[in-house]
Amino acid sequence: MLLTCHVAPSVRTSFTADEDTLLMKYIATYNPTKKNRSGNALYKCLEANASFSHADNKWNWSRTHSWQSWQNRYRKNMEEFDRKILKYQKKKGIE
Repeated sequence: MLLTCHVAPSVRTSFTADEDTLLMKYIATYNPTKKNRSGNALYKCLEANASFSHADNKWNWSRTHSWQSWQNRYRKNMEEFDRKILKYQKKKGIE
Protein backbone atom coordinates (compact mmCIF):
# COMPACT_ATOMS: atom_id res chain seq x y z
CA MET A 1 0.00 0.00 0.00
CA LEU A 2 1.35 3.42 -0.99
CA LEU A 3 0.90 6.19 1.53
CA THR A 4 0.19 9.58 0.02
CA CYS A 5 0.47 12.81 1.99
CA HIS A 6 -1.41 15.88 0.98
CA VAL A 7 0.09 19.17 2.04
CA ALA A 8 -2.09 22.23 1.96
CA PRO A 9 -0.56 24.91 -0.24
CA SER A 10 0.71 27.93 1.64
CA VAL A 11 -0.98 31.22 0.98
CA ARG A 12 1.25 34.16 0.25
CA THR A 13 0.03 37.44 1.70
CA SER A 14 0.89 40.45 -0.43
CA PHE A 15 2.25 43.60 1.13
CA THR A 16 -0.01 46.63 1.20
CA ALA A 17 0.92 50.29 0.78
CA ASP A 18 -0.06 50.82 4.45
CA GLU A 19 2.32 48.05 5.55
CA ASP A 20 5.11 49.64 3.52
CA THR A 21 4.46 52.94 5.29
CA LEU A 22 4.45 51.27 8.70
CA LEU A 23 7.68 49.43 7.90
CA MET A 24 9.27 52.67 6.71
CA LYS A 25 8.30 54.47 9.95
CA TYR A 26 9.52 51.55 12.06
CA ILE A 27 12.93 51.50 10.34
CA ALA A 28 13.22 55.31 10.41
CA THR A 29 12.59 55.35 14.14
CA TYR A 30 14.39 52.24 15.38
CA ASN A 31 17.30 52.08 12.91
CA PRO A 32 17.82 55.69 11.83
CA THR A 33 21.12 55.08 10.04
CA LYS A 34 21.52 52.81 7.03
CA LYS A 35 23.90 50.56 8.96
CA ASN A 36 22.36 47.15 9.69
CA ARG A 37 19.01 47.90 8.04
CA SER A 38 19.35 44.66 6.10
CA GLY A 39 20.42 42.62 9.13
CA ASN A 40 18.32 40.09 10.98
CA ALA A 41 18.10 41.78 14.39
CA LEU A 42 15.87 44.69 13.30
CA TYR A 43 13.26 42.38 11.80
CA LYS A 44 13.43 39.75 14.55
CA CYS A 45 12.72 42.54 17.04
CA LEU A 46 9.75 43.64 14.92
CA GLU A 47 8.33 40.12 14.97
CA ALA A 48 9.06 39.56 18.67
CA ASN A 49 7.23 42.71 19.70
CA ALA A 50 4.18 41.72 17.68
CA SER A 51 3.74 38.49 19.60
CA PHE A 52 0.60 38.13 21.66
CA SER A 53 2.55 37.62 24.86
CA HIS A 54 4.69 40.76 24.59
CA ALA A 55 3.53 43.52 26.92
CA ASP A 56 4.09 46.48 24.60
CA ASN A 57 2.52 45.00 21.48
CA LYS A 58 3.56 48.16 19.62
CA TRP A 59 3.80 46.61 16.21
CA ASN A 60 0.89 44.21 16.03
CA TRP A 61 0.54 45.18 12.36
CA SER A 62 3.68 43.14 11.66
CA ARG A 63 1.93 39.83 12.40
CA THR A 64 0.84 39.54 8.78
CA HIS A 65 4.33 38.49 7.62
CA SER A 66 7.37 36.69 9.02
CA TRP A 67 10.45 38.63 10.00
CA GLN A 68 12.18 37.19 6.93
CA SER A 69 9.42 38.56 4.70
CA TRP A 70 9.71 42.03 6.21
CA GLN A 71 13.47 41.89 5.75
CA ASN A 72 13.15 40.76 2.13
CA ARG A 73 10.58 43.48 1.49
CA TYR A 74 13.09 46.08 2.62
CA ARG A 75 16.00 44.51 0.74
CA LYS A 76 14.11 44.25 -2.54
CA ASN A 77 12.93 47.87 -2.31
CA MET A 78 15.89 49.34 -0.45
CA GLU A 79 16.39 52.46 -2.57
CA GLU A 80 12.73 53.46 -2.36
CA PHE A 81 12.54 52.72 1.37
CA ASP A 82 15.76 54.62 2.10
CA ARG A 83 14.49 57.64 0.17
CA LYS A 84 11.18 57.64 2.05
CA ILE A 85 12.93 57.03 5.38
CA LEU A 86 15.20 60.04 4.88
CA LYS A 87 12.22 62.24 3.97
CA TYR A 88 10.27 61.03 7.03
CA GLN A 89 13.26 61.54 9.33
CA LYS A 90 13.75 65.12 8.12
CA LYS A 91 10.04 65.85 8.65
CA LYS A 92 10.06 64.36 12.18
CA GLY A 93 13.51 65.62 13.21
CA ILE A 94 14.92 62.10 13.57
CA GLU A 95 18.68 61.81 13.24
